[in-house]
Amino acid sequence: APSFWYASLKVEGAKSIEYKFIRRRSQDVGWEWEGSGSGDNRKVDLVQEGEDVVQAASFGSILKGAQGKGGSEKVLAIPVTQFLDPAGVSEYSHTTRFYMNVKNQNSIHYNKIIEAMYVGTCPRCVEHLDMLKRDLGVTALFNLQTEEDALNNYPDPKSHPTMEGRTTDHVEEVAKRRGLAYVWMPTTDMSTQARARMLPQAALVMYGLLAGGHVVYCHCNAGVGRSIAAACGYLCYVQGMSVRETQLLVSSRRPVAFFDEVALRQGKRDWEMKFSSFLDKQKETVKRAPALSIERAQVEGS
Repeated sequence: APSFWYASLKVEGAKSIEYKFIRRRSQDVGWEWEGSGSGDNRKVDLVQEGEDVVQAASFGSILKGAQGKGGSEKVLAIPVTQFLDPAGVSEYSHTTRFYMNVKNQNSIHYNKIIEAMYVGTCPRCVEHLDMLKRDLGVTALFNLQTEEDALNNYPDPKSHPTMEGRTTDHVEEVAKRRGLAYVWMPTTDMSTQARARMLPQAALVMYGLLAGGHVVYCHCNAGVGRSIAAACGYLCYVQGMSVRETQLLVSSRRPVAFFDEVALRQGKRDWEMKFSSFLDKQKETVKRAPALSIERAQVEGS
């Protein structure tokens, strides 16, 4: 799985900077620059305000160890991004590589985003469901797979080894027989438009589950796109984090995440039209939802 790396840099006197990432795959291979020449340099305007400029205290609480101790000091949080391969990076290639690796091992891969919220790959057997309940304390499944996804990645393959007889009703029954609440919100994969339509409803459902005391496991197929979007919607729309703070938190907790900023911003406008007035009336209830428990980000090396 990908790793999450960050660094704090103090820049004085400059109005803008350009930079690139480098990597070293192994001791036998030299350092490799990303992209293809200076045309792929990353550029940052240092003279700006807006939501990318956050209080150092907020930045430090999300990424413990980052420089800045609070007060009036501010940090420019640049967008989290991936190493730019010369051939380019696409959501399809990024997601598919990770998905196939987990699928071929018949395993499950997840991360804790905040207290009582986990995001991960789809359960592939009843043993996975039992583990989620036993080891993580999960009480609710939030499934964003399409019907085709759910049938191809069946959580009970022993009882239905072939596609014949598989139904989404049975997927729900398998969860409920284990005492798990079950929410199914079918969402087309790798579609910004579909994620934007899903986000307001997903954020509201997530709020309801968490405020009701559930421990939620949110999944799609790979736990990379749709379920990440749902988690981001809750953090941004309900908990009031900025788009950049949301990205930093989710990416540091689940480095394989694909962050769809366009969908998150589009969905927020829809959220405000549908549910913001409702949420304003429920402020006291929202306070009873799990607070953001920002623990030290697990920063891994590869």
